[in-house]
This record gives sequence, C-alpha cells and structure tokens, in this order.
Amino acid sequence: MKRFFIGASALSLSLAMFMGSAYAAQTMKIDTVVPATVGALEEQKGTLINVREEKADAWGEEQTFELKLSSGIKWNSKTLVNGRAAQIDGSSLKFKIKTDLKERDMFYVVPYFDIERGTKPGDLTVLVDVVGKNDSEVAKVATISDYAVNISSSYQRATENTKIPVEITITEAVENSMISGSPFDLAFDNADIVKDSVKIKNVKGEDTLTVRNQKGDYVSLDLNEKAATPNKWTINLDIMPKNGYKGDITATFEGKGFDTVKTVVANVVEGLSVAERKADVIELGKMDQKLSDILISETQAGALQEGEYLLKLDPAYKGLQFGKDFKVEATRGDIRVGNEKLDGTTIGFSVRGESIKPSTITVSNLMVTLDKFGYDGSYKFNLVNAKMPDQTIKTIELFVVNPAPKQREVVFAIGGKDYTVDGKAMSLDSEPYISNGRTMLPVRALAEALDSKVDWDAATRTATLTTKDNKIVTITLGQSSMTVDGKSVTLDAPAEIKDGRTFLPMRAIAESLGAEVKWSASSKTATVIK
Repeated sequence: MKRFFIGASALSLSLAMFMGSAYAAQTMKIDTVVPATVGALEEQKGTLINVREEKADAWGEEQTFELKLSSGIKWNSKTLVNGRAAQIDGSSLKFKIKTDLKERDMFYVVPYFDIERGTKPGDLTVLVDVVGKNDSEVAKVATISDYAVNISSSYQRATENTKIPVEITITEAVENSMISGSPFDLAFDNADIVKDSVKIKNVKGEDTLTVRNQKGDYVSLDLNEKAATPNKWTINLDIMPKNGYKGDITATFEGKGFDTVKTVVANVVEGLSVAERKADVIELGKMDQKLSDILISETQAGALQEGEYLLKLDPAYKGLQFGKDFKVEATRGDIRVGNEKLDGTTIGFSVRGESIKPSTITVSNLMVTLDKFGYDGSYKFNLVNAKMPDQTIKTIELFVVNPAPKQREVVFAIGGKDYTVDGKAMSLDSEPYISNGRTMLPVRALAEALDSKVDWDAATRTATLTTKDNKIVTITLGQSSMTVDGKSVTLDAPAEIKDGRTFLPMRAIAESLGAEVKWSASSKTATVIK
C-alpha cells in the first residue's frame, strides 16, 4: 500500500539526533557522531566508531578487543577495522592491535549490520570490550526505525586537493519510505561533485532514481515509482574537497517521507608540507640571484599522484626570468619525478611513480633575474596539477623584492654658490669650479650630495667620507690616489685647497660610492644622483 506524505508525517519515527557523544572508560574513550537511522534489513551501516587509548601504555604492547551486538543483530562482512576487513562470528567482532607504548593509540570501526526482520525499533548499541582489562563500554551507533531511509558509504582518508571516489548506498527500510513528487537532494559539505561523474545503479527493488540536475556540492534526484517493494541504490561519484579544506566530509540525503540522513564519506588530511624557509630577498635590476632550495614533502604516501605538476609564479611578471639549470629531484622516499621544464615563469615537472612511503621533492639551483621595473613585495609559487591549474595544492613563499630606495638628486652650477637638493634651493659657502677639465666641489657639499658623513684630519690633511652603508673613502690633499674600503684607487685629479676651502674631484669620488654623475655643458651644471 502506498504511503502518502502528510505534513511532518506522524508515521515516520523521528531520530533523536545527538552530536559528539563520548563514552569514558578506564583505558579507552569512545567517540561517535550522529547515529545512523537503519531498518530491519541486511547490510545496514551504523555511524563511525572511534576508540582512543585514554593514556599512553594503557593497552600494553598489544591488545585484543571484542565488539558485541544484542540478540537479532549480526555483524555484516562489509565491516572494516582501520580500513581492513575484520574477523566476524555472528554478533561478535574480535581483533588485535599492536601499540606504541610512548603514544596514545586508537582504532576506528566502520560498522555494518544484518538486522533480523521483526527487530523492534529503538537504539542499536555496541558493547566494546577491552579483553583482559575488565573494561567495557556501550556506544550507540544507530536507531532502528519502522519507516526510514538508510544511507551508507565508502570511507577513506584522503589528502587535500585530490579527487575522491565515493560510493553511496541508499536503502529503504520498508517499502514506500521515500515519497515521489519532489526531488531528493544528495549534498556534501566542504566538497563539490565532479561534473558528469554521477552514476546510479538499482541494486534491489523496481523503483529507479535519476539525476534531475547537478550543481556544485549537490545533486537532485527524481524517484520513479514502479512497485511497492523496498528499494536499494548505489550512487557512484567523484568529489573534490574545497580548496585547502581538512577534516571530515559528510554526505546528507533528504526529501519527502523520511528524516534527513547523513554519512561521513572521507577524512581529508594535509597531504603536503613545505619545509620552513625564509623568503629570499632579491633586488631589482640584477641578474642570476640565487634562491634557497624548496623542499616539498608528502605527509601521506601517494599524496602526489602520477601526472604533471606546475609551480606557477604569483604575481606573474614578464620582466622576470628563471635560469635554465634548476633541478627537480626526489631527495627522500621512493617517489619518481622527472621531465622538469621551464615555460616563462612557470616550472613544470612530472610524477612518474607514486610513493609507497612519504617522500620529498627538492627544487634546487634556482636563479632569478629581475629587471628594474619589477613589482615590489612578495612573490610566491603556487603548486598546481596541470589538469586543474586554477586549483592550488600548496603555496610557497619564494622571495621578497624591497622597494627601490628613493634616489637623491643634487645639482651644482659651476661658478655659482646656489645648488638644489631634490629641487630644494640651497647655498654653498664656496663656488664649484673646473680644474684641468675636472669638476671640483667643496668637501662638505660633496658629502651632502652623497648622503655621507665627512671627517677632516688637519694634521694629515686627509678627508674621510663614510656612507650610511659604511663604505669609506679616504683622500689626502695633493695625492694622486685615494682609498675605497682600504683599496687604492687612482684619481684623475688630486684634492686641493682654494680660498681656504678643501675641494675634491666630484666624479671620481661620487662614482666610487655608487652614485651617477651627469654633466650639462650647455648649462654648466653637474648632477649627482644616488
């Protein structure tokens, strides 16, 4: 007989949902999430059971556990312990784990049950017994309902930013638990469904489910009723975790005629880490500046799947070039990489063989040339899969370009005491002049132009100029050479005294301190830029 939906339907048993229940015992702590809703059928999936050691060494070097069910309920062979098939004996599930005496251990169980017809509605509980420790605890993992829809799924631990295949099983506890006429929604939190990946198979019963539409994190389904029998469907699809998300991904199924049901399909963990490295500091307008090595490490084996990967510069800038002699190689573990290549500011490489144990890839001998018009600030690499270039797997801080210091411009006029500093008018106490084709400036005026400190030693008749970056120039009156940071440099004109003032050859000293000198014959002006 067909069941019709009326309001909130008193014919449907409501599940008293609870979150994050915890059962504390002497040697263990049991965590469960929202209990599943199941029917009196075979292959019913309960909520995930996590059992943690209360403290290190509470279980010794190895420990046997037994999980017991009540009368009329048996373990189904699909049950997994730590992702592996378990030994089942009717209502008893027994297994042994080896432990680390220095760390708190844990195990998880994905439970499936065969529930006899006629089993009364109510709580489905599991007795978890730490064998030989006089320690046991009861955990609620499901609610048995008369009218209900059960959802179960595959479960896996996956690495972030990787595609996850999922199998969802939808089961009616009794016929007509689902009511046609409105769509049913299957949605995922923190993940999107890969386009055109949804495949539905009818496993039991005559009714069919078909895709109405799919968008982002959900797919809408239509029920086509053909017979009054309980139905069961499997839905296979691929999901992609939200960018950078880590944690559980839950599937939710809802529609008319039953309470919303949920199942955890995956736990996403960080797949890669980048060894801590201080971003290199580089300069504008310089060639072949060496960057420190980049170490990309897997935290889980197989985190980098086979395929092509790119290190994309952000922000991209055409005035930047990487040297061609860089290396991309495996420096730890058994991952196989190769085919490194350079395309503009993008470095590519291939993973030819996935790792069996966590591995490290090192990018070394990376040289960068940046023109003088480049952007100030931070540059980074975005690691992406070449097939999904807009989906960043990991961001790597690469280097920083500090703003170019503001240049100081000082203009002197030959034969006049007036001069300017960055356009501001100033006055000298002695006029610059030309001697043997060389511009001579008062020592203190030249020091100001070079933003330096000047010291005069009357006894040795020596002037010493010290810049802010501690570069030192020493020049003695009458001598044909000067010292720059202790090294002798020949002068094109010696320092001299005129009208009681010390004058120095402008160009030789300015250029030795990294300044640029410009001469205008028409205006007879000398410009020092630093």
